Amino acid sequence: MEKRNKCVKVAFSTILWAVLAIVLCAAPSLRADVTVVPATEIWDINYPVTEGLRVFGTANLLTGASVSYFIYVEDEGTLNMYSGADVGWYVTAINGSTVNIEGGTVGMWIDVALGAEVTVYGTGFNLEEGVHFIDWGTVTGLYENGDQINLTFDCQPGATITLAAPGSSEPMPIDIDIKPGGNPNNINLKSRGVVAVAALTTNDFNAGEIDPGTVQFAGASPVRCKLCDVDGDGDDDMLFHFKTQDLELDEDSTEATLTCETFGGDKLTGTDTVRIISRFPVHKLRKAKEAKKAKTGRCEGQKPYGYYPEEEETIKRMRQLYGKKPGEGRLSCHRIAQILNKEKRPTRQGGPWQGPQVQQILKLLKLAK
Repeated sequence: MEKRNKCVKVAFSTILWAVLAIVLCAAPSLRADVTVVPATEIWDINYPVTEGLRVFGTANLLTGASVSYFIYVEDEGTLNMYSGADVGWYVTAINGSTVNIEGGTVGMWIDVALGAEVTVYGTGFNLEEGVHFIDWGTVTGLYENGDQINLTFDCQPGATITLAAPGSSEPMPIDIDIKPGGNPNNINLKSRGVVAVAALTTNDFNAGEIDPGTVQFAGASPVRCKLCDVDGDGDDDMLFHFKTQDLELDEDSTEATLTCETFGGDKLTGTDTVRIISRFPVHKLRKAKEAKKAKTGRCEGQKPYGYYPEEEETIKRMRQLYGKKPGEGRLSCHRIAQILNKEKRPTRQGGPWQGPQVQQILKLLKLAK
């Protein structure tokens, strides 16, 4: 009898430990293997994520993304869900977080805290478009691509969600630089060349996420683009080139705007100033020369760079950069041009410096050979 009781106790203990192991395995919040999207980082996820996901930065759940259990969107974190994404259990949007749902499924429910911004984009909702408080309820309708919407929400007291039409979200502003290194940004609309425009990477935005096929600048599409460090901060920016004659600008234009989307479908926009010029008004130049010659008997040519007072500081800077320092070699003319452009010191025509231009001026100053 005693032996039998001992066997019963062992069997019960084994079952208890087995049940405990199953509970621990099924409770992701008690496990350490949770994927974290750090603050300021942007992740495009199109692969399975086991266990859970905590979002402090920006997570874009694309087609192929699946999260086995839960997603916590932390304060200042952003979650964007698109068609084909799937969350096995639930999503929690805490105070200060942003959740945009344009596709995908959530297996159980979405918790919405007071101060969270949650928006579902679609049509044919069972509720009217606009802001809603849902103590506990289901939103149905259609996503833009025709997939079914079937999302259950649990809003804390005072918390709300927004139902909106596809494409109604405001584009995110980004930093752009028209004719990098130029100041002002002169554009001659009669030119048969190209205009360079850079979309800049910042702490909040990675320019490498731009889909080049969606880019428009003043009504023109880019003829080429590449990733490179335009502003010298160590991050790759996206540099586009547009045919000047394709630009929908006129002589009264003072600004030009670039619009595009990320590969995840987020809309972006950036604006910079422009100055429309006629760089080579030959007939006016000829008349001025003829008038000068008729009055004085001679016609002076173009003044060398540095003649005008506003150019003196740039000349001093060139001398400083070219001057040989103890233990150092001279800077090349190409490197000097790069530094002048980075310091926003334009040429007389308002464009960026090139190495040969710097070399020519240094020769006139009898500094370079």
